[in-house]
Amino acid sequence: MPLISVTTKKFGPRVATSHKMDVPLAKLLWAAATVGVSPTAPSVGKRSMLELCWRAKLVEANLQVQANRWCRSDGYDRLDGSEKGAVSYFHGMTMAQVACDEMLNVPSLVHLDRVLEALGKKTKASRPDFLGVHPLFNTPSVAVEAKGRTNEKDQKALDKAKIQAKKLPVITGVGATMAVASMSYFDVEGGSSGVPVWRCRLEDPPRQRTRDEIARTALIALHYQPLVRAVAGSTREQRGEFSRWELPSLDAWLWLPSGLVEVGASLGDAVDLSQLEATGAALEEQLAALYQRESLNQWADVDPDKRSRNMLYMGANGVGLELGDSWEDRVARDNDRAAPRTDDALDGGVD
Repeated sequence: MPLISVTTKKFGPRVATSHKMDVPLAKLLWAAATVGVSPTAPSVGKRSMLELCWRAKLVEANLQVQANRWCRSDGYDRLDGSEKGAVSYFHGMTMAQVACDEMLNVPSLVHLDRVLEALGKKTKASRPDFLGVHPLFNTPSVAVEAKGRTNEKDQKALDKAKIQAKKLPVITGVGATMAVASMSYFDVEGGSSGVPVWRCRLEDPPRQRTRDEIARTALIALHYQPLVRAVAGSTREQRGEFSRWELPSLDAWLWLPSGLVEVGASLGDAVDLSQLEATGAALEEQLAALYQRESLNQWADVDPDKRSRNMLYMGANGVGLELGDSWEDRVARDNDRAAPRTDDALDGGVD
């Protein structure tokens, strides 16, 4: 399957300094559609469902697989500078979601704007883009500033991201919070082919605590709230202990544990901290019940052929994205182009 190379700096021995992440199309679209979900998603309804679709399509339309790497698409290269800047912004967020999930075991990122709203605060000060936790395991949380670039790694922008990421709110209920500066970029000098290869850089700057404080359980609730509101009122199809909702503009389905949706529905548009904390704890219990039985995938009634052909990705946060039949040819081409290579010509080495 397609790969993305990531390098890291100053995270310590628990995080590899370089790694190749397996990122099939379904995982890429899962990350694009659900990262942070949206700082405005509580406005709800079909608008939120459509937002999931266009975020995924925007990222997909501007990437293609060559050999075993994600690269810029021809359509991306035809965009003007301002258009490329907009696409790079979403590429940066998507890469941050993939990398935090894969490298740091944090599959759930929440826009900091939504956290500040729950705290009743507004600020124009430079802050990180996201706060993130694992919704089930008490692993370290993260504060993430995400950057995206059309061309090579921009160290000046990465240094700025480190300044923003290090301003950490206090997240109670976790052992530690990591600051993460994330940058997606295209390594135009990687390999003899000269093909711009999509890569990721993660750096961990020194921490600088702020006075803001929020509970881990409130972050869990804020992560799922806009997803649950997006599917509210839409027709669901029960599949095992999960439900799936069609994303017709994308020819895909969004998967969520049915019990999680029932619990999360009580939130509505609430931003009351005590309600968020209580609901977040209940959501964690719902996920724990599924994990204790075996695995999320086992309790989702999915065609095993779909999984084997990388037509569905189920995240560790219990959120899944399944591709419809119109994606068959694209996924097959990606798998063919991602056949193992011995020369690794498109990798470009380690930073």
